[in-house]
Amino acid sequence: MEEASDRANTANKTQHNQEVARNRDIMRRLIDVAIFLAKQGLPFRGHDETMESVNRGNYVEALNLVAAHDRVLSEHMESSASFKGISKDTQNDLIRHIHDVVTEVVQKEIREASFLAVGADSTTDISTEEQLVTTVRYVDGNGDIQERFMGFQAMAGRHDAASVADKVLAVCRKIDSCETKLVSQSYDGASVMSGRENGVRAIVQSHYPHAAFMHCYAHRLNLVLMDGADIREVRRFFCAVRGFHTFFSRSAKRTALLKECGTTRRMVAGSETRWQYLERAVHVIRGNLTALRQALTIISDSNEWMSDAQAVSSAKGLLTHLSSLEFLFLLVLYDDIFSITGKLYQKLQSKTLDVAIAVTSVVDCQEQLKRLRTEEAYKLKMDQSAELAGESAAPRKRRRKEWGDCLPYGTEAAAGATGADDTLQRVHHEALDQCIQALGERFKDHSVLQICELLAPERYGSFNQSRPTAQLQSLQRHYGALFDLDMLQNELKAVWGSTDMHLAPQQLLQHMKRQGLTDAFPETHRLCLLILTIKPTTVSEERSFSVLKRVKTYLRSTMSQDRLSYLSKLQIEAPLLSRLQKDGVLYESVIERFGHQKDRNIKLFFR
Repeated sequence: MEEASDRANTANKTQHNQEVARNRDIMRRLIDVAIFLAKQGLPFRGHDETMESVNRGNYVEALNLVAAHDRVLSEHMESSASFKGISKDTQNDLIRHIHDVVTEVVQKEIREASFLAVGADSTTDISTEEQLVTTVRYVDGNGDIQERFMGFQAMAGRHDAASVADKVLAVCRKIDSCETKLVSQSYDGASVMSGRENGVRAIVQSHYPHAAFMHCYAHRLNLVLMDGADIREVRRFFCAVRGFHTFFSRSAKRTALLKECGTTRRMVAGSETRWQYLERAVHVIRGNLTALRQALTIISDSNEWMSDAQAVSSAKGLLTHLSSLEFLFLLVLYDDIFSITGKLYQKLQSKTLDVAIAVTSVVDCQEQLKRLRTEEAYKLKMDQSAELAGESAAPRKRRRKEWGDCLPYGTEAAAGATGADDTLQRVHHEALDQCIQALGERFKDHSVLQICELLAPERYGSFNQSRPTAQLQSLQRHYGALFDLDMLQNELKAVWGSTDMHLAPQQLLQHMKRQGLTDAFPETHRLCLLILTIKPTTVSEERSFSVLKRVKTYLRSTMSQDRLSYLSKLQIEAPLLSRLQKDGVLYESVIERFGHQKDRNIKLFFR
């Protein structure tokens, strides 16, 4: 009897485990569909999910599509009466558990990191709710810089410094040993965020003294360009640039005509706050001058367009700009300026950019602008402007007389061509001087960035000759409690004297790891981590706003705050999510959480 009972138990156990294995296989498919929709930013639910509906929502329809080519899932969907895995509760639970697994991995990396930096920014969503996003930056165990999305938090109509700081501090308090790890905080330049006395930076620093403030470098560059454009002629020029997009974007007929005339790109809208759009606008206008002139001439002269008096009048005004020497000169000037600042802007858009490279890139940009400030560069721009205006390469004096017919708009004809030339020279020098000066002023950081010079290879030669007193004092003042300064100085002398270690901080970190030198240079290793952790921009926060717009749309405007953060994190952390899928860890963790959450009408645990 006992043997028969044992055989029956063994058979039941085997049958149970086979069923569990099959159910877990089905759960993997449900998880894959949920991850696919989350990573793509697609909605899960449908308006009508009944059997009779032709569109039961993306989740159910995706499962049906997979089932059409998967026998295991197809049999489950057809035969299971108690658990199909398509209910709204199942969908919500899967989203939450996948998010929790990703969050757990991120929290583990944060716990193991030596230093941390925090960043925050806010925007308004489709429901006109103020959403604050926070990110945490650190260097992971592989020596790679990571910036992780920590979630959206609704501000409930309150955007004062104390309210924002409370949200940022709430994120920090969830991190173990944050008091000694938080070394940097990065926000935009708004007084609420950057105020020295009562701003968010001051409140956070009162709790975490080592959290040095960094005004976002990308925001600073935008302010530099605004400073450089604070000249009457330049302001007038950019009004005209925006006018081209306004004119053509408001009419499909005008846009079609512009394409027929041979434009390679559409007109780009300018922006008062994001100067990279004006960079594109200037570049497009300069590259399509012939097509623009042709299209505007047709509109202003053709009988077909005479019924549209407003279009004809506007076209004539824009044509006047295209024949104006002032406009063409500034078009050439700012196309050159933007070609330099645009490269810096692109570098600043990398979320893995370290502050040492950011500082070097700003200095390089400033030097390139100084080379544009010469008289030779000015004369070259005058020649290029004349070519754009259709002038021949005539001698200088004769060309000045001919320019009298295309004087800058807003300049009296009696002023003469020589006066126009002097005006353009003044604007040229003034615009560049203001940009160069603004770069120096707005990127003149506090002494914390002197620390980066300790691991700047170009400075090693001078450090071997004289001790870097100012840099070491800056390190002691800001982060002295985090380092053994005597040991660090001895290690740095060895680093400065070894040509193999004349590397930028991230490359030096990787080199020490490959060569097994981390234990031999522990304080230098920590200094590399510190420099790489300092957060120079808030580009990660701004990119999350794009995800917010894709996730919380007009048709999904009532989703809860938790669901918004869950779906946003799964889309933003898609690379990490894909890695966890590939490793297989994700599936087991989600299934375990899903099964233990509550009683399910499906067997998921082996005996």
